[in-house]
Amino acid sequence: MLIENIEKKIRLVVFIAVLALLGGVIIGALGLYAGHRALSESQEKIYILSNDVPLIAHKAEGGHLDIEGRAIVKNFHKLFFTPPSR
Repeated sequence: MLIENIEKKIRLVVFIAVLALLGGVIIGALGLYAGHRALSESQEKIYILSNDVPLIAHKAEGGHLDIEGRAIVKNFHKLFFTPPSR
């Protein structure tokens, strides 16, 4: 009689442990998925400062590499060739 109770208790403990483990894995996987989706969505937005006011612009799909390149070169020239103010 005592052995049957111990076996049932051990089965119950193992069942609860496996259930908790599976629940943790499922919650972790859902968290990773939600984080990945949020990161992907945030990378599609560009924040532009206009007179210290942030504006949100959506990223265009390709084709604007020459415009971006010119902006990068212009910014580099401004930062590199402008003497520091004292």
